Amino acid sequence: MKVVKKIISIKYFIIISCMCIGFSNTGCKYDKPVLTTTCDTAIVTYSGTIKPILTAHCTVCHSGPNAPNGNGILLDDYVFVKRQVPQPLLDAINHTGNVTPMPKDATKLDACSIAKITKWIAEGAKSN
Repeated sequence: MKVVKKIISIKYFIIISCMCIGFSNTGCKYDKPVLTTTCDTAIVTYSGTIKPILTAHCTVCHSGPNAPNGNGILLDDYVFVKRQVPQPLLDAINHTGNVTPMPKDATKLDACSIAKITKWIAEGAKSN
């Protein structure tokens, strides 16, 4: 009988120990979600990808009545954008070459936007 009681007490000790370890070890580095940003360049189109980037960052100076502020370069229509491809558009957004870095007097476009524009150009800068 003493052996049975000893085994039962050992079982309880192991169970309680495991529970204590489990409850006290809740700070695992994998408990918190890891925020990752991905850049989806699988499908890049002019209308769905490029035009929204240009509208958000470029057409404030490079469109219709604002064109004089943008050195007369229009980027509000595919026909005008196509004239800037591949250079000077790539040089301007990458801050390379002999063109003014764009957006002017602002931070460089994020790497994802640049990657999307670069891919669109590499795939023929289609009006899609």
